[in-house]
Amino acid sequence: GGMAGVVFSPAPLVLLAAEKDSEYARSVATAIQEVLQQSQPLGIGGRQTVELAPEISMLGRLLYFYMAYVGGHRTLGQEYCDLLPVQMIPVPSSTSPRGHLQPHLLTRETRMGLTALQAFMPYLHERLEAGRLPWLASSPLEQHHSQGQQRPHQQSQPSPSAASPSPEVEGASLSSWASSRLQASRPTILGLLRWLSRCNLMLFYFSDRYYEWCTRLLGIRLIRPATARPTRIRYVALALLLAVEVLGGGALSLWSGVGVLRQFLAQHGGRGSARLSEGSLPAESEAQDQSRGATHTGSSPRGVPSDNSDEASSDEADPAPRCVICMSPRRHTAATECGHLFCWDCIMGNFQASRECPLCRQKIEPQRVLRLYNAR
Repeated sequence: GGMAGVVFSPAPLVLLAAEKDSEYARSVATAIQEVLQQSQPLGIGGRQTVELAPEISMLGRLLYFYMAYVGGHRTLGQEYCDLLPVQMIPVPSSTSPRGHLQPHLLTRETRMGLTALQAFMPYLHERLEAGRLPWLASSPLEQHHSQGQQRPHQQSQPSPSAASPSPEVEGASLSSWASSRLQASRPTILGLLRWLSRCNLMLFYFSDRYYEWCTRLLGIRLIRPATARPTRIRYVALALLLAVEVLGGGALSLWSGVGVLRQFLAQHGGRGSARLSEGSLPAESEAQDQSRGATHTGSSPRGVPSDNSDEASSDEADPAPRCVICMSPRRHTAATECGHLFCWDCIMGNFQASRECPLCRQKIEPQRVLRLYNAR
């Protein structure tokens, strides 16, 4: 039912409770990591621990909030600040036909939903920033199909099976095209998520409501006893600065988006409609254009590969340098004192397990690792 003798929590206590919960969740994740490293049947070392760091962090948050919310009604951080999460539910009244919002204790379903959101939303955002979501990776069938398209000169004459691809290859081509489109739009998605996060933080500083997206989605607020000591700290100045940043960033993004849209329509307006009417995929059309260009520009007869085509194919097949820790193309290249190159996040995560170079085992210090810009 409704609650009397309580007031809504001010922003400083909400921030303090959230920070405490983050520390406790990290402690649970650290304990899980130590158990995995010390478990001999599993045999997980420092390299595997770095690769599984997002999953371990997600599991730590899931266990912590599950024990806090499903086993009780509030987290340790909320208990430290003497706060209680409640859900604002409209209650009909004679003065207001739509009713007015009243705080009620969280139901079990709401607590389970809040636990899932607080565990999985940071994990998905972290994976999206690293570009390692499952649907952004290519399957072996897609890789084989793309390699076959990159080397058309290896086949002297087209075979009947090549003229009519199997349904599996067609599905792989469509999936590869969708994955490449999603990968290309990833910076735009990340920019939009950061802008929405700034908007949410700005609204929180203005109104002291809903510090996290999951609480805003579920309509959950924090209350405390009315007899508690009042807090006069407000964050209006920070809210105004964030408002300037949000409005300015939104205007610039909108202006650049309109410019990109105009340029795209000017360049591909006519050809795009013709290709869509023919029912061909953009990836297939580009591959056909490349094959036609190679046929017309080559100096050798049809079916005989030329030297220029071999050089071009070797250049296209040249893979991007990979990090030996995550075995993926290097992102934000970092160099150690011994001269080896890794991903910045990978080598910094490796310092949690060891202060040695993963390749030569030389002693290195985190403050001596250099970030390389414009490095391949």
